[in-house]
Amino acid sequence: MAFVKNNPNGAKAWEALVDIGLDQVIRRNVIYLKNVADYFSKYPGRTSADLATTANQFDNVEDYLNVLPDISHNSLVKGTRFDHYSNPSITNYNDNFSHAEYSFYLWKNNKWDELEDFFTSNNLNAGLPPNEGFKNIANTETGVQLIGKKFDRFQGPGDISGGFASPVHSGEDIGDLFFTYDSRGLKYNIAEGTQYILFEVKSSVPVGLKFDYGEVTPWFRKQGLGDQVKSSMRL
Repeated sequence: MAFVKNNPNGAKAWEALVDIGLDQVIRRNVIYLKNVADYFSKYPGRTSADLATTANQFDNVEDYLNVLPDISHNSLVKGTRFDHYSNPSITNYNDNFSHAEYSFYLWKNNKWDELEDFFTSNNLNAGLPPNEGFKNIANTETGVQLIGKKFDRFQGPGDISGGFASPVHSGEDIGDLFFTYDSRGLKYNIAEGTQYILFEVKSSVPVGLKFDYGEVTPWFRKQGLGDQVKSSMRL
């Protein structure tokens, strides 16, 4: 094929599709060949055996071939890019890049029960969801954009701590929370000693303060899908 001969990674891409065990009709699909070639261009250290290892986790290998462009081109998917999603300082995949790739596909396609089961069975990220618990990141606010806005969070005893909260709508209080406890996808069930903390960002905003806003990933078999914010600094 011309693509295999003319693309620097064409032969390697063809070999990978052979190793995966795809039939000749799929191997000759130029779109798939290009997806794999682009992947090897970004990750030259990866091998066809590595690709086959990831592909074997999929019920339909073509689902993997179709998500490869998002991985190779670091495309913006639901407000997140793969390089951020796979960052081991954010999510612990036990140094297994194939785990990051497969879970990214599940996350992208909102397959929450499958994703949580995959994390649990492979002991990933201490059982916590990937992407800092975001189903998506809708927008980011910084500095003066945050002044006067209110947020709340549930936590254990003690002063406010951590980096996560939920936005508070005007007039909302503990009696009529817009985002329920379960919608926040928290690990522990509410219990005696759980604190509800409401806070407001005042005019003296620290330099570099940034809040990412987005929906909560359903996790711990809780509904999630409430809104959360992640602060760039501990609260």
